[in-house]
Amino acid sequence: QLESESTNKHNTSQLHHNLSMTSVLASKLYVNTNINSQTFYAKGLESESLFIWNASVRYRMLKGNNLEIKLTALDILGQNKGIYVINNENQQTYGDRNILTQYFMLGLTYYPRKFNLNK
Repeated sequence: QLESESTNKHNTSQLHHNLSMTSVLASKLYVNTNINSQTFYAKGLESESLFIWNASVRYRMLKGNNLEIKLTALDILGQNKGIYVINNENQQTYGDRNILTQYFMLGLTYYPRKFNLNK
């Protein structure tokens, strides 16, 4: 799935791709994963690519599935970089910079679902 492509007069381009999948493993267990890729092309330079892979597992509990626990892993491949491009009239600059490193989150969410009690 091609999300965006940008080009300019300095003969550079960037391609962004995103692939996402959600699976239901059991009636209350969900797995989600996504991979984002970014590729930078510039005339006279080698292309540079990076892949960011994220995944999460969530489980619904209690009567009415009101409580959810979720474990998320971000940047599983440990890329922790982003590509940047700066173009102006006389120069072209590109490179990569460090972004957030790989990390994990544990979340707990409660959905009250007590709306419209006066029937």
